[in-house]
Amino acid sequence: MNTTHKYWHVSGCGRLEIQLTLEQANYGYHSGQCYEDVKALMLAPEIKTQLDQMDENSLRDVVSEYSDWDVTDHEENKIKFLWLASADIVERSCTGFDFGELSSEAQQTAIDNYLESEPPLIDDATGEPVEETEADARDFLMNVYIDRRYTADGFEV
Repeated sequence: MNTTHKYWHVSGCGRLEIQLTLEQANYGYHSGQCYEDVKALMLAPEIKTQLDQMDENSLRDVVSEYSDWDVTDHEENKIKFLWLASADIVERSCTGFDFGELSSEAQQTAIDNYLESEPPLIDDATGEPVEETEADARDFLMNVYIDRRYTADGFEV
C-alpha cells in the first residue's frame, strides 16, 4: 500500500465508511497512546468532513459493536471510529487485505458475484444446501481478501 492513495474503511454492517491515506492511518494507530493523535487527525479537513457527515445514531451503533465503551458522547464516538478505521487500514497494510478499499458499491458487486457464482455450502448435519446471506458472503470476502484480490474476472492470487 502506498501512503498517498486513500483506502476505505467500511464498518462491519456497511453503514459507515471513511477514506484515509496510509500515512493518516499510521498517525492514528500505532504502539503507545493514540488518543491525542487521533484527536489531532480528526481536524484534517478531509477527515473532519467525512466524520461530520456521519449519522449520530449510526455512529453510536457501530462504535458500540466493538466494545462496551460509553457511547453517549458523539465527539468521542468520532474519535473511537477514526481510531478503529486507522487500525483497520494499518493492519490491512501488513497483510495485503483489500476488501475495505472497495467502495460500498464495489463491495456489493463483489458480494453479488460471489453469491451468484459459488456452489452452495452443504450443512454437515443434514447434507442439505445452506442458503448463504449477504452477511455470510461479506464475512467470507473479508477473510479471503487477505490472500487474494477480487477483479472483474474473479479472484486473482
